[in-house]
Parts: sequence; C-alpha cells; structure tokens
Amino acid sequence: QKQKAVGWGRRPSELAMDKLRGRAASFGRGLKEKIRSRASSAATTPSGTPSVTPSASPNGGGGFGSAMSSVGFGSDPDSATEEKLRKQQLSSKSTHEQLEAMRWLVTETGKKTSSYLNMAKQISLSGGDGKKGGDAGMDSYLPSVVKLLATKHPELKRLVYIFLVRHAESKPDDTLMAVNEIQKGLNDSNNAQARVLSVRVLSSIRVQDIVPITFVVIENAVFDPNPLVRKAAVVGLAKLYSFSRDMAEDLYEILLKVFDSEPSPLVVGSACEVFNSMCPERLEAIHYSFRKICKMLVDMDEWSQVAALNLLHRYARENFVNPNRRSGGESREEGAGMAEAAEPKAVESVDDFYGEDETGGAAPAATAEVSSRRAHPEDLMTEDHRLLLRCTWPLLQSRNSAGVMAVAALQFDFAPAYEHHRCAKALMFCMRSTRSASEYVILHSVASFAYRFPSVFAPYYAGFFVRASDPLHVKCLKLNVLTEIIAEDHIPELLKELQAYLRDNEMSFVSNAIFALGRCVQKYPKIQERILRSLMVLSTHASEQVSANSVQVILGIAQGTPHLYIEQIAKLIKRYHLIVSPKAKMGILWLSSCHLTLHSRLGKTEEEAKTFVGEEAFARLSELAYEAARLATLEFIEQPEEVKVQVLNSLARLQIHGLEKAGPAFEYVLAMAKCDALYSVRDRARLYGGLVSSEESEEAGKDVLGRKIILASENVKPISSPMEDQRRNSFSIGSLSHLVNHCAPGYQALSGFRDTPTSSSIRDPRHTISASRSQGGQHNGDSYPGSHAAGGQAHHHNHTTVGTAAVSGSSPLDNFYSDQDSDGYSGSYSYSYSESEEEEAEGEEGR
Repeated sequence: QKQKAVGWGRRPSELAMDKLRGRAASFGRGLKEKIRSRASSAATTPSGTPSVTPSASPNGGGGFGSAMSSVGFGSDPDSATEEKLRKQQLSSKSTHEQLEAMRWLVTETGKKTSSYLNMAKQISLSGGDGKKGGDAGMDSYLPSVVKLLATKHPELKRLVYIFLVRHAESKPDDTLMAVNEIQKGLNDSNNAQARVLSVRVLSSIRVQDIVPITFVVIENAVFDPNPLVRKAAVVGLAKLYSFSRDMAEDLYEILLKVFDSEPSPLVVGSACEVFNSMCPERLEAIHYSFRKICKMLVDMDEWSQVAALNLLHRYARENFVNPNRRSGGESREEGAGMAEAAEPKAVESVDDFYGEDETGGAAPAATAEVSSRRAHPEDLMTEDHRLLLRCTWPLLQSRNSAGVMAVAALQFDFAPAYEHHRCAKALMFCMRSTRSASEYVILHSVASFAYRFPSVFAPYYAGFFVRASDPLHVKCLKLNVLTEIIAEDHIPELLKELQAYLRDNEMSFVSNAIFALGRCVQKYPKIQERILRSLMVLSTHASEQVSANSVQVILGIAQGTPHLYIEQIAKLIKRYHLIVSPKAKMGILWLSSCHLTLHSRLGKTEEEAKTFVGEEAFARLSELAYEAARLATLEFIEQPEEVKVQVLNSLARLQIHGLEKAGPAFEYVLAMAKCDALYSVRDRARLYGGLVSSEESEEAGKDVLGRKIILASENVKPISSPMEDQRRNSFSIGSLSHLVNHCAPGYQALSGFRDTPTSSSIRDPRHTISASRSQGGQHNGDSYPGSHAAGGQAHHHNHTTVGTAAVSGSSPLDNFYSDQDSDGYSGSYSYSYSESEEEEAEGEEGR
C-alpha cells in the first residue's frame, strides 16, 4: 500500500507530469523569495525611496506633495521594484515584453485619471500649486516610451500614442522629441492607417509649440486620397479649435474647402459635426453645399446623420417657410387636423417597413375637401425645400432613435400636414423598440409632438398604454399624452384602461389616473356619469391622496352647475364620516355650499343665480349644505385648520341667505372658534361674527359690505393638463435643453420661420472643379490643391452610376430621388460640378 501511495503501478507519463509540476512549483517559490529579498534590500538602503508618511513630504503633509507621495510611484519598496521592472521591459528587445509594459502603463494611467482629477480640484480650491497634466510617477516613463515610437508593431504603436497623448501636456519637452517620429507616419503612402494615427495623435497633443505643425499637417491631410485620413483631419479641426481659438478663421477656411470639394459622405458627415461645434451661427457657408449634404444623408453613418440633420434644420429655418402656415384660410392647427383624413403619397416603402398601427387600421383615406386644399402647402415650397424633404424621408427607417427624432422634428416643421402621419408611425415604432433607459427621452419628445399635432397621433393611442414594468415618470407621461390625443371614438377603450390603472398599488399613479379621468370629462362631457360613479367610490379610499384628488375632480366637474349633481353631493355628504382626508372633507363642505356663491363666480346677481339654479333645487342644496356643516360641527374641535375655516364659511353663508336652522349652529361654532388654539380660526370667527351681526344694525351700507365679503368666492382651478408645460417649452424638440426645460451648455437655438423663402440661386455651385480637372489636370485659382485624385474618381463614378441607374430603375426609393422638377439628381456622388457642364461633357463624348 505504501508503494502504491508513492507511485507504484502508475504510468510513466503520469510520473513525468508530477515531476514537472513539482519543478514549476519550486521555481515559483524561488522567484517569489527573490522578489521579496530585493524589496527588503531596497527598503534598508540609505538611498531608498521616500517614506509614505505625510511628514516626509517637503510640503509638510498638507499639500500637493503629500498627496503625490501617497499615491504616486516610488513611494514604497514594491512600487520601486515595479518601476524598475517595467523600465527594463520597455528597454528590452522583445516585442512581447514591450507590449506587456505598455499595456500595464496604459491601464494604470486610466486608473489614476479620476483620482488626479479630484486632486486637481482640491488644489484649485485650496490655492496650492500642482503640476499640470499626469502624475510624477507616470511621467518618469515618458522618455522610455518615446523610444518605442520607431516600432513597426501596430498594437504597440497605438499604445505608445495613447500614453503620449495623456502625458504630453505635463512633459512638453519630451513630447517635442517625438513629433518628428510621428510625422514620419504621414509619409507612408502604402499604409493609410499609419497616416490616420499620425493625424489623430498630432491633433490630440495639447502643446502650444506644435500648433503650427499640426495646422500644416491637417491642411494637407484634408486632401489625402484616403477618406479615413481626410475624416481624421476634419475631426482634428475641432480639436485644434478647442485648444487654439486664435486660428478660428484659418480653420474655418479649411472647413469650407472640405464642404466644397469633398466627395465622400464619411468625411462630409464629420464636417457637419465639426461645423456645429466650431461655427454653428455661420449658416451662409452652407449655401453652396446644401444640395450635396442632402443627397449624401442616406450614405452617412448614423451619428453623422444626426449632426447633418440638425445643421439642415437650422439652415431650413433661415431659408425656407412653414408650408402649413395660414394661407388661403388654413392655419397650422387646421393643417394638423387634416393629417388624419389625408392620403399618403406614392412612396409606399416607408409605410411598409412599419406595417399596420397597433389599433389594426391604416391611415384614413382622403376626402374631397382635403384634396381641394392640398395645393396651398405645395405653393409655398421651393425646389430645394422639396429636395430636403425627399432626402430625409428614408431616414425614418434608421436604427438610431436620435436620427429618427431629428428627421421627425424637421418634417413636422417643413413637411405638409398630410404627410405628418409618416413621422408619427416612425416615432411609435422607435418608442416600442428602444430600451427603457432611453424610452423616457423619446416619449418626452413624442409628447411635445402630440401636443402640437394631437390628431396625427390619435390613431396610435394604444401605443401609449401603460405597461406594468414602466417606471412612475413614464407612466404619468403616457397618461398625459393619452388624454391629449384621445378621440371620442376611442373613449370606451381608454376608460377600460383607466379603470385598470385605478387598481394599481402606487398611489401617485392612481392619483394621476384620477386627474386623467377628469380631463376626459372636460373634453367629452357625455361620459361624466360613468366617471362620477368611479370617483364617488374612490372618495372613501384609504389613501388620503387618492381620496382628496377624487373629491377635487368632482368639484371641478360640478362647480359650475351644482343643481345637476344633487344626488352625487348627497352621496358625498352621506359618506362624510367615512372619509379620512382633511382636504376631501373641506372639498365636500365647499361643494355643498357652492350654490350660495354661484352669482359671484358667474358675475351675476343673486336673483339671477337663483333663477339659473331653480328655487326648488336651491332650497334642496341649502338643506344639504346645512347637513354637511352639522356633521362637521360634531367633530369641530378635532378637525384640522382648513376644515374649521370651511365650516365657518358654510354656516356664515347659510346665515346670510336666511336659513333659520343655521342660526343656532352658527352661534355654537362661533363660540367654539373664538376659543380655538389656532389664531387664524379665532380671527375668522370674530370677523364673521361682526359681519353677520350687522344685519340687525341700522347701517345698510355695512350690511352690504359684510354680505359681499362672506359670499365672495372664486372657481376651483380647472383640471389643467400637465401638457401645458410643453407650450412654454420653446427649446428645439429632441435636445437636452428641451428635456430639462432650461438652456443646457452647447444648446443651439432655432430661429423663427421666414415669411418668404430665399432664392434658389444662392445655392447654385460656386465654381466648377471637374471641368478644370479634365483639362490636363490644371485647376484655376478658385479650386483647392490636393483634391485632384478624389475629384477625378467622383467624375468617373458619375458616368458609371448614371448608366446603371438607367438600366435597373427598380429601387423602391427611386421616387425620392427622381427630382424631375428640381435639380435633376442622378444618384451619383459627383456633387462638385453643375448640370450644364455635365451635359457638355456628355456631348463631347457623343461626338
């Protein structure tokens, strides 16, 4: 058995593996012991690293030096050993070791970034001095890292560039040594990725001494044959602008050259983003590039589309008119109401993408009256206006919800009202398909659209039904949108949904559902009987918030015509002892005596108010008011302040109107109120006692004054929609400022609509580049150097694409780009020459 335990009977291969494992374990233990011995020897040497204690700091333990010694490298023996090891790896000839050291450096730099940002804030608050940029421990590696710039390994070069950009600002002298090596990558004509990295790094280094070099590099790179390099150069314009504002005009000129001569949508999309950040107010520079940007929209990446759409939206506000404005007796609201009865245009591919709406029906058919009025919006639209709408419609199918929002904002402003249903369908699809984190942002923008165009979203009301998984703020916003867009035909479905919401466990949501019922009653009075039954049940709810809101909604419904709701008022008074909420009790007392002050709210005399209510109904309401006040008097001492005041008001008004039974009760309440602990109740009792007793006096004027004071009353505030806040929100829909309802940093405001559109001639091409290129490669003074290759490719691409488009002609989006009555767009990317010169070139080829 002992021999078996040692290994007798085992295979030779198993024994060999055991020996290898034992050797590896012993080697690992020996390596750990060596590292520990080196660390202990480094700690015992007199020239060792400084102590970690704050007292060893030259700043006395309270400033920047102590913080750096506590978190920087070289503050303890382990850090000293680590630093030495990493520098050895950086100096090694093995690429594997260099990669390992650079990965560790980049990782540690990322970990230290947040701690040093907080440290810089503390230094600025305390008034101390600290080094700008990275930390002292990491900066010591910079000379060793700069030596690795000559490597050919792509991953190692990227890591070196990352480290260099992070620490260039703190070590500008060492960074200048690396500039020449970085510029060598610009001369590599066979490696576009190396040129891209060089442009990115040079534009990201924030050292003032190399700004002229960076400017020259970007100026040459914007005409590079590779579009990725040109894109990196365009993005570098924004980086250089953020660092050196003195060169704004020179950078602006380069950006204009990009807009005029660039044939790639990839670069033009980045140019739109840079334009929005550099010079968003100089929209006159987009005149010559407007048509190019419109036609390139579909081929841009998703986020460049958002930037281009925002730019085009602001440009359209400056140059086009609103086609749905008042013209020929049609206002914007009327045009929005036409959308439900309008017929979609010939392009069916966008609608087919979304299918039928949630209610199972498609967009309604057009009527003869609408068809006769359709010509009015079209008369206000220019050719460029139509081009903008045609080129943005396909983007409603974008996967990016921000792009869909930008298209919808533009189309709602500049598309005819009978086309708005396309945007509504796209927004509903976008809202259903997004994650819950961004659903509220989209829903908030959709709510603004729904407030402006309720009839457009009315067929899609089922998309706003609340889900059990929705958070509270999303539920409340959906309720507000539902009550705003609901049509009379869909009221039964909405009431069933609201009845289910009233059984929710969250009382805040139940209260919002109650207010939604009240808004539905105000909008469609025919359903008030059914809603009142539900509100009467909720008035005795255990939750004080739900009970008070239910009574408040009943007050809003019945305050103008109390004689029509005598039965409901009697039921509320009968349930008075079951109600817990003080606000609900106060509401019942006010409602029972509201007929006594009806004349002051309606602006009539008392006799006219009695005639309006009816003598019999007036007397019955007075009996109910007395009964409510009597029930409240039984618990007068235990009632809160607002209920005591309302009891005094009710009995005083009954006494003024001559109800005999109210006299003893009023005297009894006055006696208790004058001795109440609350001074407001005591003051109100003394005032009412003096005013009511003036009836028996001989001063008739004093009697009239007291009567006016006691019977003065105002209407309860109507159940206003929270969507009214959307009217006061003047920020552009889809922006952060619109979401938070105040101006956020970087917000770009939209200007008002023009009264008359600008002339299309200002958007004609400024000059012809392709014609000058075709004549032996020479270009005139207006063309830009360095763009010959790109322009030639675009010119060749034009003739090939025109031919293929003529042969196929089967694309479902051909109607968008037919443009037979505008500028003759042929589907190519050759935007740098005019149509007349293209015809001349084709004529020469025909000859």
